[in-house]
Amino acid sequence: MNYSDVESLPIEGTSGYNALCGLVRHLGSRDPFQQMGNADGTCGGDLICFLEDNPGAVEALYTWISENYKSELKGTEDEDEDEDEDEDEEND
Repeated sequence: MNYSDVESLPIEGTSGYNALCGLVRHLGSRDPFQQMGNADGTCGGDLICFLEDNPGAVEALYTWISENYKSELKGTEDEDEDEDEDEDEEND
């Protein structure tokens, strides 16, 4: 697999998930038990092994989640600012 192949992998839905599982397997992350097997022969266990071995990938996921799910996460900056304003008003 070449770098240009990675850039053209699907990113959405089941195809994207299967492609990601196949990519991390190609990179050497292999679940010895082949857990969570996919119809195309890849397995989710390979992705789990990859995440366990690569904290930077986990960090990138945390960053992506925090940037794209602000409304679902409590304690966002906007919420914190509103709470600070409420506290200031109470102290006046």
